Amino acid sequence: MLRLLQLSDCHLRANADNEVAGRAPARTLADLAAQCAPLAPAAVILSGDLVDEPEPAAFAALDAALAPLGGRRFFLPGNHDDPQAMARHWGAAVVRGGHWETLDGLHLALLDSHWPGQVAGRVGEGQLNWLTARLAATEGPVLVALHHPPVPVGSAWIDALGLADRDAFLQRLAPHAGRIRAIVFGHVHQAFHGRVLGIPCYGAPSTWRQFAPCRPEFAYDDAPPGACLFTWDGQTLTRRCLWLPS
Repeated sequence: MLRLLQLSDCHLRANADNEVAGRAPARTLADLAAQCAPLAPAAVILSGDLVDEPEPAAFAALDAALAPLGGRRFFLPGNHDDPQAMARHWGAAVVRGGHWETLDGLHLALLDSHWPGQVAGRVGEGQLNWLTARLAATEGPVLVALHHPPVPVGSAWIDALGLADRDAFLQRLAPHAGRIRAIVFGHVHQAFHGRVLGIPCYGAPSTWRQFAPCRPEFAYDDAPPGACLFTWDGQTLTRRCLWLPS
């Protein structure tokens, strides 16, 4: 049984004790990591918007919060992230231009949707070509992960800031839709479940604050910090959201 933990939209600051919008991001992330540690995930997918202030203290706070978790770690840049600063700190664990990993027969297609200077995301032609070649060269089930949502989530303000080249992205996935078990993403600060091309699409809750769903304009929700646990049994991929006690 393969367990994958998704942590997203942590928004850590250099001062780990600072509260932002009523919660300390480093504290809620640390509490979630401690709660999830007994699950012993084989890998942790950190799907973007991890550090708002790209300073050593902020990266150190994230490392300290993740300390209870073992397994591999994959860092996907989001729009709030500085990919160069991330790479200086975490090296090859930071996804730049796509990364392909296979764990227990499940292929992970990890993508970088950071678009410099923009809140919206973009995979880009080069990375799309890389993804197309990888999919053509392999067989078997695939999980695709990136920061920006490639589907509408029902909030006009979020949907305007999703994946700018989603049509091209979905065109590359379409010939392989039958073996793609899920597309998972961050950015939306809510536990979203939809479908595209028949593929389940899962938006992750933030480890800090959630956005109110289905709103035309920005608003916070009172839902607690959360994470996603994916379980792969060799045939079926399931998702369960994990929440801090209120």
